[in-house]
Amino acid sequence: MAGRRRRRRGDGVHRRGGRAVNGSAAPWLALVGTGPGGGAYTLVFAGLGPGDRWFVRTAMYPGVCVAFAFDEPAAVPAGSTRDGRYQVWICDGALDPDRCATLANDRRS
Repeated sequence: MAGRRRRRRGDGVHRRGGRAVNGSAAPWLALVGTGPGGGAYTLVFAGLGPGDRWFVRTAMYPGVCVAFAFDEPAAVPAGSTRDGRYQVWICDGALDPDRCATLANDRRS
């Protein structure tokens, strides 16, 4: 349900739906889906850098990535680099928000 908000375990606001999480700076997010054979899966994403946001789309096809220039251009001066790192866990079954939070929080390095 898009826009529905719930607080759990001190991890912040949990939102459902692509519009609700697109552009967020949540410490983690999860995409739960069903494969061609009917089996459920969960992808858990974590590890935004300072100022990064999540880019999420759910229309036509699911997509999740880090957007380091979501709200405004991010200039990288000539000769320098912009480094980033995030993590993705691929899980069998439909994990609930508490399990996703535990996974992301326990395994961040």
